[in-house]
Amino acid sequence: MEESIVNTKLEKLYKAIAILFISSIPMMPIYTISVHYILGFLCMLCYFINIIQRKKINKLTGFEISYTILIIYALFRVDSTLASEYEDYASYGYYMVKNMLFNFISIVCAIRLLNLMTKSVKETVNIIGKTFVIGTILVSIYTMVYEYAILHSSSRLGTYVFEGRYGSRMALTYNITISLLFITYQMLNIAENSKNKPIKEGIILISLLIVAILTGTRKLFLVPILFVIFYLALGKKITLKSATKYLVIFLVIAMIGIYAVMNIDFLYNLLGSRIDSLIMEITGEAKDASISQRSRMVDKGIGYISKNPIFGLGTDGFKFEFRDDTGVFRYSHNNFIELLADFGIIGFVLFYAWMPISIIKLFKNYKNKKENLNLFFIGTLLTLIVLDYWTVSYYRIHFLLLFALASYQSIDDFTATGKKLKEIITDIKQKIQELNEKYIKKHKSKEIKQ
Repeated sequence: MEESIVNTKLEKLYKAIAILFISSIPMMPIYTISVHYILGFLCMLCYFINIIQRKKINKLTGFEISYTILIIYALFRVDSTLASEYEDYASYGYYMVKNMLFNFISIVCAIRLLNLMTKSVKETVNIIGKTFVIGTILVSIYTMVYEYAILHSSSRLGTYVFEGRYGSRMALTYNITISLLFITYQMLNIAENSKNKPIKEGIILISLLIVAILTGTRKLFLVPILFVIFYLALGKKITLKSATKYLVIFLVIAMIGIYAVMNIDFLYNLLGSRIDSLIMEITGEAKDASISQRSRMVDKGIGYISKNPIFGLGTDGFKFEFRDDTGVFRYSHNNFIELLADFGIIGFVLFYAWMPISIIKLFKNYKNKKENLNLFFIGTLLTLIVLDYWTVSYYRIHFLLLFALASYQSIDDFTATGKKLKEIITDIKQKIQELNEKYIKKHKSKEIKQ
């Protein structure tokens, strides 16, 4: 009896630590980076203690295996020709590897720990989704109060609060991206399966889009649009009446938003001017500075890729080559270019290979079980792949969170108790023995031929 009470208290503690760590991702400026790291290490410690207690471990997913290999590959690629060309290269390269390692292990341990407590991937996703959305709303309010009320700033939201170790204001846009995916899914799911209307979720969605306007990031408006297209196209039949209703609602909200952005000076300076610039770029009247800069980065990146297309320049190599050419130390704003330039085709395949496999599994799961969560992750993965043209995602903890969840959902029995550690060790020994026997047979056959 006492042992079960202790176990229950431990489970509650594990769950609380995991949720706190997840919440520290969107709310990092409030928690501070130090607290975020402490919570991450606590998640690792708790998960490994749990493994020792249970003497069991769940199977590894395709994402976990391929990303682990990518980290090892990134470690070896720090020792590249760039180390001899740039004195400060090695420190940046090893820092990137440490960043990848911490983000990956901490988020995997947090999700696995939470999943062990809930015993359901669906429940784990619900908890993480709510935690992330609430965290994003709170940090957005904090940022608006600090930057607009205290600093009286007129710059893009997040410029000051997320500066430095928090990853620049782009970290706020990653928070909004993840939250938009979760809340859009909740709206679609409630609209389909409940008599209630998703009014609360609709208000949250509009609030997030208002914050998106304040960040001045145009691609954020693509997130719910792309997700809905993929979600409906792959698995949902929608009537003409429903489609017309939602299209009218969307157009009304869009028209109100566009009118506000183009006619209110404050909003025009943040986003309206960038929309004008984009329109002029499309019509050929003038060049958009942001698009021109990113196009330049892509062109430069293609040149860097050609130097070593198989293995890449080395970890974080794009930034150093770009600094050498332009005097500006900056990432490429394009995950495809960044991966190919830094790690070549090998790194590119290691990062993306698991995705089509998981998407196929998720689609099969949806066809068999009709569970909407499978469609959520298909739509999410496809949306993030499109957004990778404008974002570098391979080491960002926000995106690793979604990748890990998607890979767990694609495995039918992931929430099972897992294999005993003794069984895993026995399996490894058997495989080593089989490989050894094959080698001996092959060696003997060569000797006979000679």
